[in-house]
Amino acid sequence: MPTHEKIAKQRMRVGLTMADFATRLRTIDPALFKGFSIATISRIESGKRSVKTTELIGLALALKCRVADLVDEAD
Repeated sequence: MPTHEKIAKQRMRVGLTMADFATRLRTIDPALFKGFSIATISRIESGKRSVKTTELIGLALALKCRVADLVDEAD
């Protein structure tokens, strides 16, 4: 499963809306996730925006999972 699909699936599993997810990310690291919005989350989850390596740790923290749970084995 591609990374963007894993992120969307995990977000839904933990019961976060896109708005809640974006807010949680900005709380975890305000500098790194400053511009994150619902639109950003939507682009990531649809595969239109890639996730930077530096963002993966924050995404995993916000989604209460390991980075390895979000990464596509083929990446």
